[in-house]
Amino acid sequence: MSNLLDTIQTFSDKHQLITKGSSIIIGLSGGPDSVALLSILKKLQHTYNLTLIAAHLDHQWREISYKDVLFCKLLTQQLEIPLITAKAEEITLPPRKARKATGSQEELGRLLRRTFFEELIQKHKANA
Repeated sequence: MSNLLDTIQTFSDKHQLITKGSSIIIGLSGGPDSVALLSILKKLQHTYNLTLIAAHLDHQWREISYKDVLFCKLLTQQLEIPLITAKAEEITLPPRKARKATGSQEELGRLLRRTFFEELIQKHKANA
């Protein structure tokens, strides 16, 4: 794992991807990609003096989506990272975004997540 972290840190420094002292909102679906990202950022938290906040939007499109929420809660508790959750029905799309919706469920999901994350970035004055 340390070779992977060294590689990520070297790449990040070279391309200025992570600024020291940043506050980062991490979209946490509970899938392998977002779990890996959260775990890596947690390991780099001290090095970069990062404030990390995980965010999970439950679309409620699957009967068992509540299990994703529970998994995210357990993971963030173990990593000692705050978690903010919301349900898609609680998110209001601004008119400009609502007009962009093509009607597909995937597009609607992207627009809802984007709106959720943008609101959190503003509320928590996050850098990314």
